[in-house]
Amino acid sequence: MIRWRGKGAARHPVRTGLIRLGAGIASLAGAYLLAVLISFFVSGYLWFSGQRIEGVFTAIWVPAILGFAIYFKLMLAGARNDE
Repeated sequence: MIRWRGKGAARHPVRTGLIRLGAGIASLAGAYLLAVLISFFVSGYLWFSGQRIEGVFTAIWVPAILGFAIYFKLMLAGARNDE
């Protein structure tokens, strides 16, 4: 059940949900960084062990993971600004 806070116009439920989930997303910043570091080192290992195609494929994960982290951080910041 969605509970609306405040007086006047109703707030958007998705945006209020993002505010409540904000602490969870913010605490995942370390997990994003850990995933980026693991991907980077695995891709380096694969590249230098002779498996270059697999190393390049794994290296592509680094900007993808960073992109997801930035996207979720911007969504959280946008939801906070709407209040």
